[in-house]
Amino acid sequence: MSNRLLLLFLVTSACAFEWPFAWSFQIPWLSGKPGQLVLEGTAESTPRVVRPARIAIIGAGAAGSSAAYFASLAKTRSNLTFDIDVYERADYIGGRSTIVFPYGNTELPHIELGGSIFVEANKNMMRATKEFGLEKVDSDFNYKGELGIWDGQQFVFRTETSGIGSWWGKLGALWRYGYSAPTKVDSIVKNMLHHFLKLYNHDFGTWKDIPSVVAQVKLLDVVAQTGAEYFDTQGVGLKFSRELIDAASRVNYGQNLEHIHGFGALVSMSADQASTVVSGNRAIFENFIKASGANILLNTTVTKLSKSTKPLEWHLSTSDGLSLEYDAVIVAAPLPFANLQFKPALKTNVPKIPYVHLHVTLLTTTAKHANS
Repeated sequence: MSNRLLLLFLVTSACAFEWPFAWSFQIPWLSGKPGQLVLEGTAESTPRVVRPARIAIIGAGAAGSSAAYFASLAKTRSNLTFDIDVYERADYIGGRSTIVFPYGNTELPHIELGGSIFVEANKNMMRATKEFGLEKVDSDFNYKGELGIWDGQQFVFRTETSGIGSWWGKLGALWRYGYSAPTKVDSIVKNMLHHFLKLYNHDFGTWKDIPSVVAQVKLLDVVAQTGAEYFDTQGVGLKFSRELIDAASRVNYGQNLEHIHGFGALVSMSADQASTVVSGNRAIFENFIKASGANILLNTTVTKLSKSTKPLEWHLSTSDGLSLEYDAVIVAAPLPFANLQFKPALKTNVPKIPYVHLHVTLLTTTAKHANS
């Protein structure tokens, strides 16, 4: 199956980072005037008919909404003509980035679920908040209160109410973990960010799969090991990695250092000055869709994609009986959960991803103060 006809966005778990999209792209399979398809008439007939190309995007999370947005930028900048339909099986835009209200009361402060924070290294997210005029605030990850690490029996490390960033907090960390481990990890994180930020360069180019782009940013050795293995090979003290870094990876990803890969563990240590949108981070993705001018179909599950006859390459079917044809389809949803039937079957070998099943319990009360 030609990869010029079906684009796959394999969305992996990420809390603080999003994979950036190129600022512009070409749609090389469209013939005639850029962005338009020319339908040939018969020998006796009528002049040729020109119609806009049609693109379907499956999924309205971070990948799908941004794909629609950046496609619309290409449309404007390159004078292309095409229509975009975005299909989303949920009743909201944002995917893993969503919010809930206690008791369903929208007058109460919401709770951010899923992709709850972003940092300065998330260039697209930061730019979007400015472009769409979204107010952002420091997240709870910048917590300035007392911090403690519990090993199941006792607090092995604890700061005063001024937090770990204060002088007393830093002195306490130095007393327990020494000077070498924290400074070494800080240097490793900065080096990782230096390579990661190359993704945003205009001359970075495109890639076919995740391993190739990871190799380009020189992070293959990081993702090839668990967090525990990586920090051990880097000479980071066991006490610092198994206590403080392990605690950070549990808070960010609900995973122990022995199970999460090195890159995820490094991301957990780079959440300084994390931000969140006041109205909820999903507002970024809602604005992506709105600004794109795409037609959004919520509560609509795509069940089947079939090769069609030209000029429209793909036949799309939904669970509620919709049946439409498109020139191109972008699958912007995790394939293991999309339950999509491809006809013919995909030749691309999609690796099995060991997703974490994270259970979240939210406790709420109408009392003004917690009952000790």
